[in-house]
Amino acid sequence: EARQRVIQIESGGKSEIEPEARLPGVILASLVIPLGLFWLTFSAHPDIHYFFPIVSGVPIGMGMTLLQLSLFNYYIDLYPTMSASAIAANSAVRGLVATVLPSVGLPLYTSLGIRNANVLLAKKKKKNKKK
Repeated sequence: EARQRVIQIESGGKSEIEPEARLPGVILASLVIPLGLFWLTFSAHPDIHYFFPIVSGVPIGMGMTLLQLSLFNYYIDLYPTMSASAIAANSAVRGLVATVLPSVGLPLYTSLGIRNANVLLAKKKKKNKKK
């Protein structure tokens, strides 16, 4: 990996690896995140032990981390001279979304309930995967 980066820098930003080679991690993340969300959805019930909804955070967290790492590597390969700006723009948009979502979350979960709101989020994630 480091050797490929040295070759890329020495060749003026051109690499033997295509930027799209970094996207299989995104595909895997798009499968793991909805799986974790559905797991959370159907285990978040008073009759089910609290351990199971907590453990459902493992595939969600793993998928989110894999998604971010894969996208950051993709940006670095796609925009070698402007990769810091591309990552900063991604982080800024992610921060804006994280600012707005808490104000949407409480009304969503209050009106739909835990199970239906989680199903809505998991289905939305699966629809985004198909695009």
